[in-house]
Amino acid sequence: CVSVPPRAPWAVEELEYGVDVLGARALKLHLASGGVDLREPEHLQAVARCLDAARARGLPVLLHLDPQLRGHVAADVGAALETLLGPRDDLTVVIAH
Repeated sequence: CVSVPPRAPWAVEELEYGVDVLGARALKLHLASGGVDLREPEHLQAVARCLDAARARGLPVLLHLDPQLRGHVAADVGAALETLLGPRDDLTVVIAH
């Protein structure tokens, strides 16, 4: 499993390195640790880039939300997941918390 901070400008390149060089077979995204605010469109776009890269390589994704760390409410989480996963319904995603 390769883990990348989704907002880092080099996140997709690190994901590719993890797969190509290290042999990772899944992507882990820890949104709270990566400084992702589910209410910020730019943050969601960064996560979407990582999801698209995982999808292109056929990788499943382990998604750590930790919404309480940023004060998100259920509506924030629901809207973010619809934005992120709605158009990627063929992506295998496990939500950790």
